[in-house]
Amino acid sequence: GRNGYFKDLIEKYKKIKEHEDQMREQMELLDSMAEIYDRVDLIDLKKMTELSLRGGELTENKIDITESDHTLVNRQLRDQIAKDQLDDFWTFTNLKTIRKRLSDKKIIYGEFVNMITGWFRAQYITVDFNDDGEPDKIFYTIQNIDNEKRREEHLLRVSLTDELTRLYNRRCYDDDMAVYKTKPLEDDFVILSIDVNGLKMTNDTKGHAAGDELLRGAANCLVATIGSMGKVYRVGGDEFLAVIKTDKYNDICDAI
Repeated sequence: GRNGYFKDLIEKYKKIKEHEDQMREQMELLDSMAEIYDRVDLIDLKKMTELSLRGGELTENKIDITESDHTLVNRQLRDQIAKDQLDDFWTFTNLKTIRKRLSDKKIIYGEFVNMITGWFRAQYITVDFNDDGEPDKIFYTIQNIDNEKRREEHLLRVSLTDELTRLYNRRCYDDDMAVYKTKPLEDDFVILSIDVNGLKMTNDTKGHAAGDELLRGAANCLVATIGSMGKVYRVGGDEFLAVIKTDKYNDICDAI
């Protein structure tokens, strides 16, 4: 009767309202993603389409794996990728293997260098699965991380550098030695051990500022003498080590 009719209308309205709320939440999520990422694309592996969700207009492109196993955006990016990373980027963004690589993961990502904009992170995020548990819909995002990478490189450089002399420090020496221990040493491999005479006397009679100047002067002499032949480390108060490759280490000792 009429009550049943109105009840059905109310139920339909509730479902429409729930669907609208769900769609609004999804659009809010996409908007927030667009603020974080430089590029957000929705890749539909059933329809074989690539939908750009960045900017005002939604642009959809067809994907034809028979002609190219990469999306349009990655084909456009290819010429901007650093040459030594291009093979890795091309393997990571290959659509023919993406389902298999995402089958047991929610997210995979890779970090690469764009020669124009710097470091960026490319990321695939599974949105929907098929009945076999393989991804059907995937978000592909690109995020510039150049500033983040520069901070990482700076912190790494600081952690491996002696603050006073700007030489490599004991930690760096230990890390390098750990690598050398894993392979045979070459015939011209040389370690020089150097210590600075008179540091304590200089500190006691001239002050610690003069002692610091003495250490910096010694460091400059070692770098100027050894140059590109190896690395120089400050491993203690007045103790330095140099790891070099040369057949004429006596000449270097004389020059120091």
